[in-house]
Amino acid sequence: GIVVADIRDGETVPALLEAAEAGRLVLAATSAPSAASAVAMLMEADPQPWVLAGNLKAVVATTTVRRLCPHCRRPIAPDDETLAQLGLMAEEVGQAFAPGGCGECFNLGYCGVAGCSSAMLMDDRLAAVFRSGPSRAELAEAIEQAGARPLLRVGLDMVREGLTSLEELARCLPR
Repeated sequence: GIVVADIRDGETVPALLEAAEAGRLVLAATSAPSAASAVAMLMEADPQPWVLAGNLKAVVATTTVRRLCPHCRRPIAPDDETLAQLGLMAEEVGQAFAPGGCGECFNLGYCGVAGCSSAMLMDDRLAAVFRSGPSRAELAEAIEQAGARPLLRVGLDMVREGLTSLEELARCLPR
């Protein structure tokens, strides 16, 4: 198998796909805010979408966020600067929480980390979309319909549940 820590250029993708076509297991990472963005980057790097459709099995978008201390988190109204940074409106967020600080968390407001992730598993319907040479918007829609939500949306659910703060989400999401 082949493991690539970070795909940084378009020259790496064809080599990885060639290895996958030869039957090798290829695991690769890239910094992307969603599974759809990662796939779009792969498609832009390789002019043959059927090669990607035939060899890609799954894409996992993931990051970790600090977990708010359940003992001292406090409800807040989202601030305009963080909303702008994430490209959101206050109505989209709803309830938000901020770190407090107590003896349980050593006055940090956070204790531990939580995973923020979303996965896309290739199926026949997605492979057909890939082969059709879709636009970025069509690709994103098909991948989201297959269940892979953007990390921002997964993270917003975590914010609403009080698991992490909006500021932490803005700090941790790939841009």
